[in-house]
Amino acid sequence: MVHQLVTAARRGLIAVLAAACLGIPATASPVDWAKVRQVAHLIRVDFVEPVNDERMERAAIQGLFHSAGRAGDGQRFTQHATGDFAAFDEAYASVAGTDATGSVALTEGAIRGMVADLSDHYSRYLDTEAYRHLQEDRTGQFNGIGLQVGLQGQTMTVVRVQNPAPASRQGIKVGDRLLSIDGKAVLGMTVQGASQRLRGKAGTKVTLRLQRQRQAVRQVAVVRQTIVLQPVTHNMLAQRTGYVRLTTFKNTEAVPAMRQALVTLKSQGMQALVLDLRHNPGGDVGAACAIASMFLGDSVAAQVVDRDGQREPLPVHGEALIDPSLPLAVLIDRRSASAAEILAGSLRDRRQALLVGQRSYGKGCIQVVQGLADGSGIAITTRMYLTPNGTGIHRIGLMPDIAMAVPSSPDPVVDMLPPQSQDASLRASQAALLRQLKQQQASR
Repeated sequence: MVHQLVTAARRGLIAVLAAACLGIPATASPVDWAKVRQVAHLIRVDFVEPVNDERMERAAIQGLFHSAGRAGDGQRFTQHATGDFAAFDEAYASVAGTDATGSVALTEGAIRGMVADLSDHYSRYLDTEAYRHLQEDRTGQFNGIGLQVGLQGQTMTVVRVQNPAPASRQGIKVGDRLLSIDGKAVLGMTVQGASQRLRGKAGTKVTLRLQRQRQAVRQVAVVRQTIVLQPVTHNMLAQRTGYVRLTTFKNTEAVPAMRQALVTLKSQGMQALVLDLRHNPGGDVGAACAIASMFLGDSVAAQVVDRDGQREPLPVHGEALIDPSLPLAVLIDRRSASAAEILAGSLRDRRQALLVGQRSYGKGCIQVVQGLADGSGIAITTRMYLTPNGTGIHRIGLMPDIAMAVPSSPDPVVDMLPPQSQDASLRASQAALLRQLKQQQASR
């Protein structure tokens, strides 16, 4: 996702423009209406597909009544929606005057209704806490306990444990089932909701109930601290093959850390390189472009398609750090997504890199994250992308050049790669790179 955090001055301008364009009355709370105006305008102008104003108004009314627990009562207002939000104004006044639900909750309900009606999995409303956490993720620092959770069916499971961190010091391991957080059961909770509860002020305590396989349930009290995420790891393998794993593009440290890893491996005499993008969910497309330039120099990372179907190149600029003749393999799997797919696709199309592993996730769309005046935010899908050669990715994924079987794990949600000595995809990529090296040497 492209995280473009917009300045307060631009926010104010958007709100003013939205009011003029949509003609929304200003009889309700000014703060709430400014927020509704801004979101409606952003959706209408920026969403990747044209949006009908009348339909958007109906969705806002339905979301409003749903947040008040009166989902079936909005029809008498939706039937009068014309897109100027006058019917929404009447609906808002009706609910606000007779319902105990707070104005903030009602406004957020209307916004969630508009976003949900887009039928786009990636466009979403971010409340103030979720938006703050997103910003923390970009800095690579947050206050928490150093673990990540995911859903396996209905079971909240620990999928990653950072070491060293409070969670690892308390013996929490990948695969542990998380049952409750501070006494609240996680059954039915979203991953985002659970993750937010795990975070908090440094020095505060969070109590977890966990179960490992068939062992007894145990309760653990963990003290939060500032966690610093490391998005890049690297080492030298046999035959002077460098290995770099990049876990996310969200972290602002991803680009400098990747640059340092490549410089270090070059200084150690690297003759081939494996770039591991497995389990990488993507993040900042700008970071993907910056990293692509380390391999491509001045080139093209992707083709971007706007709401009118017009294509334009997504250029990258800079001096390549890696010799274009250096054999390169990129490891991907079904959880390599978004910016990871942009990078992998550009390296195959523009540098003949080998893709090794499983078909990637298939997220060929780009979001812009817009901050709102009250500290919340909204992510909106604005464009689609193709590889530089025009190959579609969305809902398809990148097909590997060397396909590897999907690991037969009983817990596919667990974000844990096998040890390098037992990693079949890594071994296959090393063998392919060694063949390339021998061919290069024979042709000299």
